[in-house]
Amino acid sequence: MAHNISHISIVLGMHRSGTSALTRAMHAVGFELPRTIMSPVAGDNAQGFYESTAIMELNDRILESAGQNWYSLGSIPDVWFDSADAKIWLPEIKDTVLAEYPNTKKIVIKDPRINKLLPLWLGALEQIQSKISIVVACRHPLEVAESLRKRNSIDIEHGVLLWLEHNREIARYTRGLQRLYVGFDNLLSHTESQLNRLLSALSVDLNEAAIKKSYEELTESLQGNLKNFNVDASELSKFELRDISLAWQWLQFQCNADLSLLDRNSRIPSIDAPLIGTYEKPLDRLHATWANFRTTRFNARLLSGLLSDANTEIENVKAQTDKTNTSHIEENHALEKKISGLAQELDHAKEQHLILNEQLIASSDELSSERKSVSNLTAQLSHLEQHSHDTLEKLITRSELQASAHEKVLQEETQRLEALIVKAQSNVTDLRSQLVDQHHRATALDRQLVSTRSSAAFRAGSKVLSLTRRFRGSVVGRSLLLVKAAVGFRLGQWLRIRRNIKFLERSGEFDVEHYLSTYPILAHSRLSPIEHYVCNGEAEGRTPSASFNPRVFAHSQNYDPNSSWGIFAQYLQLSEAVREDERTIENPQYVIASSATQESSLNEPLTTKKSHELVVTEETSIDPRLLQFSCSDKPIASVIIPVFNNTKDTLACLESLTQQSLNDFEVIVVDDGSTIDMSDLGLVKGIQLIKNRQNLGYLHSANKGASLAKGQFIVQLNNDTIVSHGWLKALLAPLQEDASIGLAGSQMLSKDGLLQEAGGIIFADGSGYNYGRTDNPDNDLYNFVRDCDYCSGASIALPANVWNSLGGYDAFFTPAYYEDTDLAMRVRQMGLRVVYTPFSKLIHIEGVSCGSDESDANSMKRFQKINRVKFVERWNQELTRYGSLDDNREIHNHVAKTNRLGRILWVDANTPTPDQDAGSIDTAQHLSRLKADGWDVTFAPWDGYRYEGKYTDNLRAIGIRVLCQGHAHTLAAIESLNIDFDVITLSRAPVAITAHPVLKKLFPQAKIVFNTVDLHYLRYERELELISSNNSNSKPKNQPVQKKDELAIMRLADATLVVSDMEKQLLETELDQRDASRVAVIPSPRNVHPPTRTFEERVDVGFLGSYQHPPNIDAVDHFLSNIWPRFSARMPGVRFIIAGSSIPEKFLKLKSDTIRPIGFVEDLEGLMESVRIMVAPLRYGAGIKGKVISSMCYGIPQVATRMAAEGMPLTHNVELLIANDDADFVEQMIELYTNETLWNRLSTEGMNCVDNTFSS
Repeated sequence: MAHNISHISIVLGMHRSGTSALTRAMHAVGFELPRTIMSPVAGDNAQGFYESTAIMELNDRILESAGQNWYSLGSIPDVWFDSADAKIWLPEIKDTVLAEYPNTKKIVIKDPRINKLLPLWLGALEQIQSKISIVVACRHPLEVAESLRKRNSIDIEHGVLLWLEHNREIARYTRGLQRLYVGFDNLLSHTESQLNRLLSALSVDLNEAAIKKSYEELTESLQGNLKNFNVDASELSKFELRDISLAWQWLQFQCNADLSLLDRNSRIPSIDAPLIGTYEKPLDRLHATWANFRTTRFNARLLSGLLSDANTEIENVKAQTDKTNTSHIEENHALEKKISGLAQELDHAKEQHLILNEQLIASSDELSSERKSVSNLTAQLSHLEQHSHDTLEKLITRSELQASAHEKVLQEETQRLEALIVKAQSNVTDLRSQLVDQHHRATALDRQLVSTRSSAAFRAGSKVLSLTRRFRGSVVGRSLLLVKAAVGFRLGQWLRIRRNIKFLERSGEFDVEHYLSTYPILAHSRLSPIEHYVCNGEAEGRTPSASFNPRVFAHSQNYDPNSSWGIFAQYLQLSEAVREDERTIENPQYVIASSATQESSLNEPLTTKKSHELVVTEETSIDPRLLQFSCSDKPIASVIIPVFNNTKDTLACLESLTQQSLNDFEVIVVDDGSTIDMSDLGLVKGIQLIKNRQNLGYLHSANKGASLAKGQFIVQLNNDTIVSHGWLKALLAPLQEDASIGLAGSQMLSKDGLLQEAGGIIFADGSGYNYGRTDNPDNDLYNFVRDCDYCSGASIALPANVWNSLGGYDAFFTPAYYEDTDLAMRVRQMGLRVVYTPFSKLIHIEGVSCGSDESDANSMKRFQKINRVKFVERWNQELTRYGSLDDNREIHNHVAKTNRLGRILWVDANTPTPDQDAGSIDTAQHLSRLKADGWDVTFAPWDGYRYEGKYTDNLRAIGIRVLCQGHAHTLAAIESLNIDFDVITLSRAPVAITAHPVLKKLFPQAKIVFNTVDLHYLRYERELELISSNNSNSKPKNQPVQKKDELAIMRLADATLVVSDMEKQLLETELDQRDASRVAVIPSPRNVHPPTRTFEERVDVGFLGSYQHPPNIDAVDHFLSNIWPRFSARMPGVRFIIAGSSIPEKFLKLKSDTIRPIGFVEDLEGLMESVRIMVAPLRYGAGIKGKVISSMCYGIPQVATRMAAEGMPLTHNVELLIANDDADFVEQMIELYTNETLWNRLSTEGMNCVDNTFSS
């Protein structure tokens, strides 16, 4: 690599010895600093370190390879510098220096780590073939040690030894070289003389004016309190090692000696013996003595700390004993008081007994009176029975008379209405005649109108027609021609729908059963399944059969969007199963009647796509006066839109921005010196319009707009885009939720609805690839948040502080192209991530902003080729790890790459629904943890292969690839991924038994992990045992898996996961030693949510569980029959809340004052804040019970059976109460419900258990 470097000056010296100040002095006399400089740190080096970040990181890696670091005691062995391990660093040192000092003649290199690596560095710098000078900074050892203690917490003794060793290595390695020692105190107090000394030693030729300017700059930079520590030189005598004092004296001499003397002395081998010679022999003894001293001091401090802790513990125990004695005395007083109160209550009860006895006597008298009343009523009833026949006859006669009168009135009314009908028919005949006459006159006028109309006028009329459809079908003031067009359109549309319906009915390919089972809500539709599909379902993306997805076929080359046939009908017409004559059904077309002079375009069917585009897309204009924006003084985001000579697309973009779900954002439009009239943009209310006097190019316009932004986030948006309703909110979400993300980009679609980009890929040659281009945007591959190489700048967002730190787009890539790719690289260089989010969607009209032809000399597109060369030159070293990818499988593997762990496929029965069942909470937590740890995670629902709304999107939002659409079944979706998985996790025995053979065949290299969730065979055995103990003839509804099959999967898997030690111990008795050794315990991952309401603020008793799980139904049934009635009788006014998804109808029917079945609870925290205690009356099951953990997570104490508490480290009366039988369950509930002290203790211990055992 060519360079201009002629003189290299290396600044050496121990850390904190003034190397930064000395480097500033070197810079003042003409030596250039590196390109990347460490930032100043307040309280440490506020003036700046003046050293290269790249060189510092390189030296750290070299020291690590040699088993050292800068604060290690002991030199690197000389033999290492001659080894191959050392020489491998020489090219990188040279390349780093040349990269840090481009186009520079005189340079200064400063990093105290070079003290230990000087032979290696000298060897590398010799290859540059430039003059090399050594300048050494010196400072008192105690000042250095004190500064290291404050900054790095290094012991004073250790710091002094480091000072000695670093200076010894400098002296030894620079023997025979030109070197100059500069004292830190001298530099601060005699700046001018030291500056002259540097000029002379380094042979720098400056005139007086330049020397004066250098002196002034250096003096200004050295102002302030740079010296934070001053020591007494006599303090050095406290150190027993005499070498330290001798070394400091020698260094002081060097700092003050005449330059000619120094030049001679550097060539005398023995001249630095005070620093080197006396130190080499006792070095090993010194290290041993130092180690013994540190060990002895540590033990002394440890014993002192243990003694202090013991004394504290004794005092605590004493205080606790006193407190306990006081508590016992208070409890005795309370008991005595309670006994006295009970005696009083007994006396009161005796008095009440006498009163009740008197009331009983009075009640007996009242009862006698009531009996007399009953006797009287009986007599009256007998009388009525005797006379009821006569009364009934009278009522019948009266009713017949009333009916006769009503019939007469009805006849009279009928005659009146018939007369009115005759009169109305006569009026209708007259009006019809008038209407015919009016129609003939109107038709003649319309024909005259059509004959004089241009095609443009007709298009305008068509546009009016489309706009007036919103007025509920009103035709007031509209031409009859337009009315006829609307009728023709509707009739053609109806006929097309009927034709498609009949075709699908004849084909027999529409799967009614599949349609209704997949979309059960449609069972209540007034339309038949086929009618619903043709009218609405196909447009909504619903599938007419398990093997066909209309959204996928709509993006294939076989689909004709202009055809009047639907998507499914076109697909069937391509199939051999459809008869040829069914493919030739006539297509009636309805056109507007027109004169011979009407343009041919008017004869096209109104139902074609072309006509639709004519009315809606091509001719739509936007009134800028109707667009309005508003935001707060400190908006959440600033949207920057550079514009050049394009009003139409910009207004369309702005109109879409007015529909955002997030409102608090500002819009900054930068008109980049347009040469056409752009005044319409000035009519848009609420935007900030910036006009460049001349064309600066996209890059500078984007930076200029961002420099005026007030938002927390900078959003760069192309003007040739149409954004979706939730575009901005979704784009900002990753940045707001994860501080490790520095840049987010959107999913971009083309005008035809196909995918344009789902994040970008960079290759080693600097070329880029828009991932997913021209593919179906609904493909699962493109619908999850993920890290990517870069995102196209047409729609990106960054935190404002990140944008400002980077300085926005780099002017190096002026005027445009590769500025966004470079920006992403620099964001990653900051240690931040670049992500793509599919939830932020927009249409990008590619090529409108900058053209599309690289070879066009007048097109901005030509800079794409030019700037690619610049990009490769800048990032050449980093690009080597990106490789070159040629086929789809490699591309998808590249997207799924990870630098840490690998690619994992997680297969479960269904998509987890964490707000509905505890098992889903565990699955979601496991997936989230894997993603956070660095795995590329794909989730596949084996049985429930479908899109599950928020549950699918919640996984996608945290970066998990979810398979749910586009294929006939899950296996086909997995095969289509073209990803080589490293690990496959199969959850639940039924899934594992089915999926293992096929997935192992597809991915033979992958490790298989069987996640049991719970032992299915064990749960089934316990259910049978429970039924048997109840002497019942009933049987479990189904046996999910056979025990032998579940154990067989464990033997085939590379690892098996269980949730408790109990299950692991059980499997150790069922499996041989080899298979049992592969069983691991992974507890359910949960987080604690401390309660906010107190004991007194809570009333209810609760049960939470999913009722798709049979043990939960059995538990509630048993509880309601055998436990709740006894509890409710003793604790009136308390309600039992039955919560959870899929609640059976029989529980809903039990609603009463004391039983409240609420079913699915979206806000689990709200439920937990309302109940006082939870119950877990499970009688059979397996695994860890999620409901028990959930209650402890929220700090809600509970009463549980031993079965419910199984498998967890729970103790009765510590984390919860465990009941032995139904009677004990009632007593435990009453005790927990009424004892606030017990409640508080169990709440705390339960949350501690979650933290210690189940915390995620």
